[in-house]
Formats: sequence, C-alpha cells, structure tokens
Amino acid sequence: MKDKQPIPLARWMNERGTPNSWIADRANTSRETIRKIRIGDSIPRPDLAARISTATNGEIKVLDLLYPTGKPDGVKF
Repeated sequence: MKDKQPIPLARWMNERGTPNSWIADRANTSRETIRKIRIGDSIPRPDLAARISTATNGEIKVLDLLYPTGKPDGVKF
C-alpha cells in the first residue's frame, strides 16, 4: 500500500491560491465536483480530467487526475 500523498490538483491549487470556482468555471463543472476531486473523494471521468488539465495549461496531467496516488502496480502507460 502506498503512503497517502497530496492530491496533485490540491497541491497545484494550494500553491497558487486557486479557488474551486476558478477551476470549475474553466472546466465546465461544479465547484462541488472540484472540491471532491481536490480532497480525494472523487476521481474525474476522463473527459473532465482533460478539461481540468486544459484549465491548468497542462500543468496537471490527465493521468495524475485519473490516478492521483500513482499508477496501479503492474500497469504500464
């Protein structure tokens, strides 16, 4: 089992002081959805992960959103 690491989106937003509403507006989703992803209670669907990545100018990768604690053992990308 891997140690719990900060969710990449949360780290990115915290470093910049970015509110949930900023990402939500640019990714065309709700603030509540972003809040859940940010705290690790939800994993976005691939299409939303792509929109969030676009909103961060690619600084947050789609795979980081889909696998916030790292890729599963034995999986190759």
